[in-house]
Amino acid sequence: MDNKNYSRRLDVHRISEHPEVQDVIKVLYGELKVSGYLGKSSQKKFLKHLKAVILDLYLRYQFDPVSYVAYPRSKSSYSKESRLGQLFFGYRPMMRVIDGLEALGYLENHKGFQDRSSGRSRLC
Repeated sequence: MDNKNYSRRLDVHRISEHPEVQDVIKVLYGELKVSGYLGKSSQKKFLKHLKAVILDLYLRYQFDPVSYVAYPRSKSSYSKESRLGQLFFGYRPMMRVIDGLEALGYLENHKGFQDRSSGRSRLC
């Protein structure tokens, strides 16, 4: 199956206050901190990004284990005028979360593409 054609955008509107979710987020945050992926991001901001990514990945996996979650890697996708920027999601914290989770083996990352001649593109 071509993963680029079987993905959907990251949904950052996932919310959970279940103790089990909080425990997982704390463990992952600790691992990312020890590994140096926090950078200069505040703990609150980093946790917001981490929780959004983890909850969406988990819920998407529960719904369809072979689908992928697409997210943008361009800075402009996190500008104040963009969907993610208006929801106060920043480029650097999001990239630190994604890259850190990938480095620690918690997710796999696939690059999308942009064909400038046809104007077609796909996130994955």
